[in-house]
Amino acid sequence: MLYRRRNMPSGSFEKWRAAEQGQRVESRIGYSFGDGRDWGDDRSLPTFHECGVPSVVYYGDGAKEAVDKIYDHMRRCDDVRELSMAMEQGGCVIGSGIRRSFDWQPGDTFSSALESLTLSGYDWDEQTQSGLSAAQAWAPAMDWARLKRLDISRPSESFLDAFQARLPGLESLTIRPTKHFWGDELTFCEFDAEGAATRQRYVDFIAAMPPLRELSIAGMGELLDLGPILAAHGQTLRSLGIHEFEEHCFVEGSNSTQPRPLLSTADMQKINGSAPHLESLTLDLYRNGALPYKELELLSTFPALRELTLNLDLEDPSRSYISKHCATTKRHAAEYCNQNYLMEPTLNVSTASDILTAVRGWGRPDGEGVAKLVLIAGDYKRGVSGGLLVYFLTEPNEPSRFECEWDITGNGRCIGSAWDRRRPVEKHMLNDVELESDDLYGD
Repeated sequence: MLYRRRNMPSGSFEKWRAAEQGQRVESRIGYSFGDGRDWGDDRSLPTFHECGVPSVVYYGDGAKEAVDKIYDHMRRCDDVRELSMAMEQGGCVIGSGIRRSFDWQPGDTFSSALESLTLSGYDWDEQTQSGLSAAQAWAPAMDWARLKRLDISRPSESFLDAFQARLPGLESLTIRPTKHFWGDELTFCEFDAEGAATRQRYVDFIAAMPPLRELSIAGMGELLDLGPILAAHGQTLRSLGIHEFEEHCFVEGSNSTQPRPLLSTADMQKINGSAPHLESLTLDLYRNGALPYKELELLSTFPALRELTLNLDLEDPSRSYISKHCATTKRHAAEYCNQNYLMEPTLNVSTASDILTAVRGWGRPDGEGVAKLVLIAGDYKRGVSGGLLVYFLTEPNEPSRFECEWDITGNGRCIGSAWDRRRPVEKHMLNDVELESDDLYGD
């Protein structure tokens, strides 16, 4: 995934976002787990790329050859500004040629001073040739002063120890869940004293960062203490994301999951008071028979908010039925074919427009307010490259997504997307349907 930062006037803000087509860096390197796999003999791998490209991007299963090539490129070249690596398990058997971190050699350093670093599946605890952990080896081996954007899957404590106070120029921090064997995310489901201590370590690490403009945290299992984080970053924050997955952690000794932790209205008020310049916000909301109007009204009071993403639960675990699509005997249907009803009110073009109206504040006197609203029911399009594992033949409840915009004329519209069950082989593809092409409502 390639990111870019546009040149903006002093004092203005724009989020880091995926580079748009036609605006990517003209020259970049793409390292793939397929490099060298098609060679039918023992010939050496083709000569890899020379220096002179600012972006290095890798997505694959951590093949030793590709990871070593990236390591060699970073060691030799001083002009790389963006490095993005996503390593996922690609099958049932983990081969001996798989590597989840750089094989640091004693005395090696990286010549480049990165400005943007994205790492998914990187093993910070893996021992290197020097006897240090991957985190301990990398921390002193590169100039981190220029790093502005860091996007990583939830790091281990060895990373927190090694990189404390090493990122003086950081502006954007994203902490994602770690990856499961098949590539889907794993929430941090530890709720004992050790789990609480680990979450406090994350709070301390984030609070010790220089004043951030963007912060996104997901998959912590429980909400982190926002007090120290907002005290350190509230005045500079322009974008904040706090997200936990639906049905994320199983309750020990039962067949049910922990309810998704949600921000209280007091938490939202704290954010509103501590981060007055917040322009973009992502959080989870709960609906049970009615839209959460109290929370929506509160969100309408955020003075600078222009982009809002709300994650809503897809299913109601308190209401279930026996699925007719489940291919098993009647004898076992109650045990294996139990499906949950959709949470109500269901997300559709009507409820989406109601939510847009609510977060707009029913006509704020200053004429400002949320201009873009994204509504997501279910864990929609999880991960760097994939989505929620939806079983199209047996699971009737598909995650859905609506994007709503409010234009300068005072009108709004919403467009919906759903997983396309007709193409199970391409389950990561979306079937975009414009549910309402005209203005949903006017003055």
